[in-house]
Amino acid sequence: MDFEKNESDIKAFIKKSFEEELTGKSLALPGEYVSDAVDLDVHTKSITVFENFSDYQFEQLSNESRTASYKLTIYIVLRNKKPGELHTDMLRYATAFYKVAAENNTFAGLVDFADVSTVTFYEMAEANEAVKVAELNITLKQED
Repeated sequence: MDFEKNESDIKAFIKKSFEEELTGKSLALPGEYVSDAVDLDVHTKSITVFENFSDYQFEQLSNESRTASYKLTIYIVLRNKKPGELHTDMLRYATAFYKVAAENNTFAGLVDFADVSTVTFYEMAEANEAVKVAELNITLKQED
């Protein structure tokens, strides 16, 4: 598996599809997409999407084939509004991302199967009510 190409292709699909969904719902586009640890002091845009690939596991199917299963965690961080507005936005952005993943569970053929396994909402981050976070955990599977 070419990890760099795989992650790059998936990130490009996510950005394009998520932004199309947001535009259709008249929601503002994220100010940045970050493939790194969530750092709220460094990344201060009103809307930031963090992408984290992890937990790659491989299973040999035959001498010529094997499957890869791994996790993609998306954090949608919202700030710079009143807490009540941020709560509503957090739910709307999580719904938009969930819809992207659920309606195209192969990520346009990049994976064999993508499943949103959990969604968690954080009403504050770093003890700050003016920062809301939606965390979506996605299991991805594909033949390697």
